[in-house]
Amino acid sequence: MLMNELARTLCMLSPMRHERGGTYLLTWTTYATWLPGDGRGFVSPIREESGEWAVYNQLGTPYAKGAPQLTKAAERRVKGDEVVLDQRGAAVVIMACHEVCATHELVLNAAAVMRTHVHMVVASRVYEGAKLLQLFKGVSSRRLTQRFGRPCAPRWWTSHGSRRLLIDPDSINAAAQYVRQQANILASHFPYTQLD
Repeated sequence: MLMNELARTLCMLSPMRHERGGTYLLTWTTYATWLPGDGRGFVSPIREESGEWAVYNQLGTPYAKGAPQLTKAAERRVKGDEVVLDQRGAAVVIMACHEVCATHELVLNAAAVMRTHVHMVVASRVYEGAKLLQLFKGVSSRRLTQRFGRPCAPRWWTSHGSRRLLIDPDSINAAAQYVRQQANILASHFPYTQLD
């Protein structure tokens, strides 16, 4: 697919509110390396001063940062070792992402695999963010286990992840740029050109 065709496809895949699918910035972490409450930022539910629960996972909102009591509670639940990817593991993850895209007719706009987490911008006509996370994490877990055996932890990835819906060309451009600018990328996929 030519780059200008890819850009047109991305715009068509951004949903109206009543449609399924869309373009998402997905992020997930390796097991036990980026716990809820982490000072680097997180999207786990957090109780506000008002007593209400909030998840900072909406477009235009910052991530929550630094909740030491939440981190301590998460550390108590960790079983096994932290999972940290190397370059070989990251390459397996990128190949698994391509497999998911081919199988489910998704458009992978940008992907970066680091030692402790994955960022990607992906578009789907059918699937919403939660299902996309399930597909990418599930297939990459299977491929990692097939290649390297089971990790020294209950699983390769944390239970959840972030899935920000990107609603217009500006948000898609910003997300793709964010993924491209990650530090210490071990494996990547960047076919994306900026939308007008």
